[in-house]
Amino acid sequence: MALKISGWTVGPFQTNCYLAYDEDSLEGILFDAGMEPDVLIAGIRESGAKLTKIVNTHGHIDHVAGNKALKQAFDVPIVIHRADEPMLQGVAMQGRMFGVEAENSPPPDGYLDEGDIVHLGPWKFHALFTPGHSPGSLSFYQPEHKLCIVGDTLFQGSIGRTDLPGGSFDQLATAIRAKLYTLPDDTTILPGHMGLSTIGDEKRSNPFVRPLP
Repeated sequence: MALKISGWTVGPFQTNCYLAYDEDSLEGILFDAGMEPDVLIAGIRESGAKLTKIVNTHGHIDHVAGNKALKQAFDVPIVIHRADEPMLQGVAMQGRMFGVEAENSPPPDGYLDEGDIVHLGPWKFHALFTPGHSPGSLSFYQPEHKLCIVGDTLFQGSIGRTDLPGGSFDQLATAIRAKLYTLPDDTTILPGHMGLSTIGDEKRSNPFVRPLP
C-alpha cells in the first residue's frame, strides 16, 4: 500500500501539476490544473486513477486555467482558499495581463484553510496557510511520505514572486519560516515550478528566506 505521485509540467509558465493517488483504491486528487488540460486529462486517465477532487494551491492563471476542462471531464469538486476565490472569476483577465488566452474557472465547490485535512484513501494531506505569493496560497503536507506540495510559495533556491496583486514578501517570509521550515529537514517539497528540493536544503541555502537564528 503506497501513495503514488505523478507530475506534469504544462503551459507557457511551465507549471508543475501533481496527481496524488492511493495505490490500492486508485482514489486520486489533482493539485493544480494548469494551462494544458488535455495533457492532464490524458495523464490521469492513463494512470488509472479515479479523480475525486481538484485542489488549487492558489488562484493564479497557470494553476487554475484547466479547472473548467478538468471539472467537465471528471465531474469532481474544486477547492481553494477563500481569499483566492475572486481570482477564479478573473482568469481571463489574468490572461490578458500576460498575453495569453484563458477561460474563467467555475466557482469553487468548497474551501480549505489552515488545519483542514484533505483525505485520500488512508492518507491525509494537512493544509498549511502560506500566503504571500497570493493572499490565499496553501501548501499540503503529507507526513508519512515526507512530502509537501507547496505551490508557488517556495522553490529550489528561490521563492514565489510577491509583486503581483495581493502579494507580500513579509507574509511570504513569515509563512515559509513558520509553516515550511518547521517541517522535518528530509521533507521533499513539490513546487509549482522548477525541480524538487527538501526543506533542509532550502533552510541551508535558499538566499531569499533564511531561518531565524
